[in-house]
Amino acid sequence: MRLPVPDNSRVVLIGTTTYSGELAESPLESVRNNVIDLMEVLTHKEFGGFRRDHCVQVLDEPDPRRVLHVLGENADLATDVLLVYLAGHARPKDPVGNELYVCLQKTDPAERHWWLDALSFGDVRNVVRHSPAANRIIIVDTCFAGLALPDAMGEGELFQVAGAYTLTAVSENERAFAPQNARNTAFTGALTRLLTEGVPGHDDFLSLPRVFPILRNTLMAEELPQPRHHSTETVDHLAVVRNRATRPSTALPDDVRALLIDPINTVRLSAVGKLAVLHQTGDDAVRSESRAALVRLVEDDSRTVANESRRVLDDIDDKPATVPPTLSPPTPTSPAPAHRTPTPLTDLWWIASGGACGTLTGLVLLLLGCVAEQALLAGSVAAVLSYLAAVGTASSQKRNRTS
Repeated sequence: MRLPVPDNSRVVLIGTTTYSGELAESPLESVRNNVIDLMEVLTHKEFGGFRRDHCVQVLDEPDPRRVLHVLGENADLATDVLLVYLAGHARPKDPVGNELYVCLQKTDPAERHWWLDALSFGDVRNVVRHSPAANRIIIVDTCFAGLALPDAMGEGELFQVAGAYTLTAVSENERAFAPQNARNTAFTGALTRLLTEGVPGHDDFLSLPRVFPILRNTLMAEELPQPRHHSTETVDHLAVVRNRATRPSTALPDDVRALLIDPINTVRLSAVGKLAVLHQTGDDAVRSESRAALVRLVEDDSRTVANESRRVLDDIDDKPATVPPTLSPPTPTSPAPAHRTPTPLTDLWWIASGGACGTLTGLVLLLLGCVAEQALLAGSVAAVLSYLAAVGTASSQKRNRTS
């Protein structure tokens, strides 16, 4: 089993979070997180199989021709692996048909010819099919996603070529599930966690066909729709990430990794603050692993830890979607809000303030007769909470300025 050849491989992640017409009341903010989280795990500095600058996000693009243009340019450049991900609302062109259309921002299913403003999976399929890539992977996380499978489309020759793999969230007649207030949709969340955490006892590399049974069993255990897949020949031996379960990361400091598995909630909460600092100050490997750890903490048993991890992740990901640098971006319909990045001097002031608060707390507890270990732990927690409070205040002020 091998990873993709990085220089000869491309990833295109396509998702829509806001809609028009009758879909306007059903936004999918979790799709944005899907795209960001998948990009992070696939391009992880230590464990990912793809280059970050060869991974393109297409978020909330209203024009299907524009989406196909971005996809086509990247498909033409891929000679080893082309991986395409689609997420959002979708439906067949007609109730008894097998043509899947992925809804975009301007798609209103109440209109007579609504599919003209949607992304035809048939068009996506044709672009991918004509790519020179030796291996082609399509992941579809939409309702009725099973319509993307060759059998459902009634075209036996569709992907009967070596190195083709299609993975769908549900069958052709089921609806995908997006839990309310969850970070990700059910299918992509399970897939991302599997690729991020790894599989104990598995190979050093993880391919999608090999992990499919684990993904299916995970979703079935939670009484969620079963995913479907279709593969041909050599794609079974193509990994997309390294298996973290067999090769633990060394990017994070030992003390931080110890905090992450501590049974005490307040200690794990202190780890969130340390991860936020590491993400700002560390190199690429540290940044990637810090973010991966925060994603795992979003599922923490402690609501306080989970909420704080989610807040820090939202702050980290508070950036626009990326498009290929060689293409002109679409004309925006409204000006994007300006985001102010904290200056290093401001961040150092927050850290210093937190340290002073923690030191003072520890000294007071020592004077009151606490043992040194208890005073040190309490001081550390106070320092982190003070830092997080400062960051939260600044983030709130930033939101007020841009609203």
